[in-house]
Amino acid sequence: MLNDEIIRQLQPSTRAQKCSDGKGLYLLVTTTGSRLWRFKYRFPPRTPGGKENSLSFGSYPDVSLEQARKRRATARQDLANGVDPKLRRKCERICVGTSFQAVAREFLSVLRAASISAEGPSPIVAGLIEQSFQARPRRLPNRVPISPSTVDDMEGRLERHVFPYIGERDVQLLTAPELLGVLRRIESRGTYNLAHRVRSICSRVLRYAKATGRRCEDVAADLVGILTPVACQHRAAIVEPAKIGALLRSIEAYRGDPLTCLALNLVPYIFPRPIELRTMEWSHVNVHGSSPEWRVPWKRMKMREPHIVPLSRQAAAILREIQLLTSQGRWVFPQMRNSDRPMSENCITAALRAMGYSGAEMSWHGFRALASTQLHELGWHDQWIESQLAHGDRNKVRSAYNHAKYLPQRRTMMQAWGDYVDALRAQRETEPCQKVGEQAALTAQDAFRFFESGQAISFQEQAMQALRTILSLNGSARIPGLPVLTGIPPNWSSPVR
Repeated sequence: MLNDEIIRQLQPSTRAQKCSDGKGLYLLVTTTGSRLWRFKYRFPPRTPGGKENSLSFGSYPDVSLEQARKRRATARQDLANGVDPKLRRKCERICVGTSFQAVAREFLSVLRAASISAEGPSPIVAGLIEQSFQARPRRLPNRVPISPSTVDDMEGRLERHVFPYIGERDVQLLTAPELLGVLRRIESRGTYNLAHRVRSICSRVLRYAKATGRRCEDVAADLVGILTPVACQHRAAIVEPAKIGALLRSIEAYRGDPLTCLALNLVPYIFPRPIELRTMEWSHVNVHGSSPEWRVPWKRMKMREPHIVPLSRQAAAILREIQLLTSQGRWVFPQMRNSDRPMSENCITAALRAMGYSGAEMSWHGFRALASTQLHELGWHDQWIESQLAHGDRNKVRSAYNHAKYLPQRRTMMQAWGDYVDALRAQRETEPCQKVGEQAALTAQDAFRFFESGQAISFQEQAMQALRTILSLNGSARIPGLPVLTGIPPNWSSPVR
């Protein structure tokens, strides 16, 4: 234990000294003679192997021993309540007022300050952040980390549609009719969905204000059901085989920027989300070897889980061609004018419009619906397709226990899908390649059942061998460049009819 007399007698030396006062508080005596109060702790507390943190309480004698002990008691109380004292301090520094704009910017700053590790969100977030997420007493699903781009979008919407009208209004005096007037102004432009999103953001800001001690009510919650309802509309997609073939031929004939053309040709083979394709990095792609793949990090995924995309022979060939153009940089698809930034989100959409496809016919996101529909029509296993699309299982009980990625099965499916896409592009008559696609799905399903029985050495090897045999026997849908196998594996019951 320290006292004032001991502290005054401390002298600097060639190395910094730590003089403990107990319970994490110590006085750091630097080589220059400064006496600095420090509090060491681990967060979450009592976590084996947790990283040690340090919090500064000021310098002696500006901060007395008694004041330092009071600050230590406050920090320990925060830890007992599951609050990181360092994050609490960040939040206190940005508390600047009670106007709607000040509270909103404070809330956005708190979202940016919340620690997010490489594996996922922190297990315990500061109390005031957690409270700001809670609406009415009800059980909420586990929350995923909020990406910086999402926070930027929230800030942009507030700056454009809310701050000019009620930004200076005190949150304690804000009324539901005032906020409704702002939202009606948004609706007057026909952007009904945007009005609902802005209302939701305002509600979160007001809940945060209430949680941090401002005496206000969430008047945005009173507007639920008041705004114009928005009908759910799916993204435009072409799903008929004949039209898909025409789309693929239009893509092949498109003459725009070379990188855009290559991106357009790649999308049908791997059908990722737009944000995933735009931000593809060379460090995440392997286009060589027997099993080329693209490993998408969790930060790029909608469900915030890492995802593996097996690359077919055709997709790997396109990426190797792109490698000749952009492998010196970070992004697989950089912008033309600024290679430090990824492709624009409007690039593929603009190319589709240039080819004559309107927004009601085909969208960038529509390639996912195109692939999902056709893979289901061909008879591929639903779980393989959903896993390839990186969709979460809607059955919560099953998703809690089933963590299978079906990677060998998806490798076979993606190669068969690549061959089917080539067949659709090459033939105006879609019936022959439709039959071969269905037969490939049946073969893969039989191969999987054969693999599950324990008699097969490798599911992928057996399935691909049978698939090549089917395609070699069906001359009308034979795909150039696909190696032809003459034999059937021993003990294999061929599904070819």
